[in-house]
Amino acid sequence: MAVKYNTKLILEYDGTNYSGWQRLNHTGNKDSIQSVLEKNITDYLKEEIKVIGSGRTDAGVHALGQTANFYSKNQVEPITFMKDLNSRLPQDIRIHSAGAVSLDFHSRYLAKSKMYEYRIDTGEVPCVFTRKYTCHIPDELNIKAMEQAAAYLIGTHDFKSFTSDKNLKKSTVRTIESINIYRHISESKSNRITFGSNELRIDVTGDGFLYNMVRIIIGTLLEVGNGLREPKEIIKILEGKNRQLAGKTVSSHALLLHHVDY
Repeated sequence: MAVKYNTKLILEYDGTNYSGWQRLNHTGNKDSIQSVLEKNITDYLKEEIKVIGSGRTDAGVHALGQTANFYSKNQVEPITFMKDLNSRLPQDIRIHSAGAVSLDFHSRYLAKSKMYEYRIDTGEVPCVFTRKYTCHIPDELNIKAMEQAAAYLIGTHDFKSFTSDKNLKKSTVRTIESINIYRHISESKSNRITFGSNELRIDVTGDGFLYNMVRIIIGTLLEVGNGLREPKEIIKILEGKNRQLAGKTVSSHALLLHHVDY
């Protein structure tokens, strides 16, 4: 019997204990988010389910608003399904919405843009409560210089210098819509320091991203902020199409997929 139904999911996850979104073909010590979802949905619906994600997230990367969908022979009642599946899933994966969509909907092919967010703890001492989800950089960063460098990345470019993938078979041309660098302000009714009050956040929005692309972009901007590079070096990095020209790949634990637009 052919599939009759298509279900769209919006989910969040803490990627700390996972090998990333993508199902792995080899045996590893960690599961992927995709494989955990597929196993639990398959068990629940009593049919083989393949979950399609809007895109891959690297090992250790988190998501606030990952979009996914799956086709099934059996109809899903959204509220009951979401409640029952969340009771089956580990606590670091949660589905926040589930709903029927047309069979034409495909979470990856129809995605128009994605926003990733990188969180940096700039406090002298790393915050105990956010240390697992922020990169601690107590240095005084030149935000203006970082914004100048980021401006050169906006638009459609060949981002070959900003990927760790050595076996490139597809185009490395992508479009960056915006890069925003800002201080995250935590609301507090007292004068006490609240967790997250020293965070600097960098949001990167684009139509798609290469392997490690966001993390390399962030690493390069941070080197500009630390005075190790001039903003205009971004031009040469893009033109050089060589990974060795760009900055370091920052750690994955401070990066999250914020949302996907369709």
